[in-house]
Amino acid sequence: MNTFAKWSTTALLIGGLALGLALILLFVPGGLGYPSSWKGTTSYPGDLYGYSCASSTEFIYCVGGASAATNTTGTLTDAVYYAAPLSSGGIQSWSRATDYPNNRVGQSCVVAGVDLYCVGGIITNAVYYAAILPSGNLSSWNATTSYPISISGQSCVASTGYL
Repeated sequence: MNTFAKWSTTALLIGGLALGLALILLFVPGGLGYPSSWKGTTSYPGDLYGYSCASSTEFIYCVGGASAATNTTGTLTDAVYYAAPLSSGGIQSWSRATDYPNNRVGQSCVVAGVDLYCVGGIITNAVYYAAILPSGNLSSWNATTSYPISISGQSCVASTGYL
């Protein structure tokens, strides 16, 4: 499993099963919108799978995940990391943000306005959000209205104030 996020005309593919890899897919500005090339960038700080990444206009955030050589076992984490884009393409080094309220894998995270929301994950319907601070770090996490059912592996989007 890997995760995908987008900044402007740059797409970022992070990880995969037990790979702390980050690749940047560059799009040709003003072109047909087809990818032009992949290039490596700053690796993710851990060999994880099942985390979720979302991007704001200034940072990318990755939440939770599990460490394992297979997707059937592993140690879950509450770690949250963030990085800023480089003007030359790629991302700067990853920094640790405010930890998620619990260890989680399989959640879906999305930025809506100035908040990072995460929905579900293995065996939960919980929804949490944290404000994105100017430094890139996050405020403390807050619980909000739960999703109607336990859900994991889903994808969430934000549009006009709704998740």
